[in-house]
Amino acid sequence: MRYALATGETKVLYRGLTESFVAYNDQLLYTAIAPNAPRPQPTDTNGPPERVVAIDQDTGAPMTLPAGLTIAADRPNYVISNGDLIVWTTDQVIRAWRPSWGKSVTLVPSGPSWPDGQRLQISGPTYPALYGHFLVWDAGGVFVLDLTTGTFAQLAQGSRVAGEETTDGMVSIQEYSNPTGNQVAASYQWDQYLFSLQGLPNLPACGH
Repeated sequence: MRYALATGETKVLYRGLTESFVAYNDQLLYTAIAPNAPRPQPTDTNGPPERVVAIDQDTGAPMTLPAGLTIAADRPNYVISNGDLIVWTTDQVIRAWRPSWGKSVTLVPSGPSWPDGQRLQISGPTYPALYGHFLVWDAGGVFVLDLTTGTFAQLAQGSRVAGEETTDGMVSIQEYSNPTGNQVAASYQWDQYLFSLQGLPNLPACGH
């Protein structure tokens, strides 16, 4: 559904099962079950196959899907965009697409193919956020990736991004600790911080 702030009008753009969506300029991109999709097999934990659909945000009319965009194949949990880059995350990886690439690429891999991630015990990515050429995400700690050099760094440990950043690069981070060691949820202590990406220097390339 789409709500227009100017008119207060609510409009239904699509009826059916969707898994993720993102506003991209004048389009709305969303994933939906593919037409006449075969019934999933018992061994298929992902459910029926999906497709990406592009519609006009104002009218809901079908639009041409950007070439090379493969969001539906990953069945992502989160999809974000800054009007150029589209970024999505699954339980394992972060991928992205932009018009100049014309294809989807993996920004943050996982598993045996990413030994650095295993060495640093980086968990599955969640809560991605974009500011300029920085990508911030939560993976058992808050990380930032410099998209111009491909280098990443950890901003905070035992933390999570508490929502997308503002246009001036302020990231809200919740940091938790468990001083008593008690595993009851009420025993965890939470502190909230604002982190400005405006003052973050470009990260040097790793050279590999």
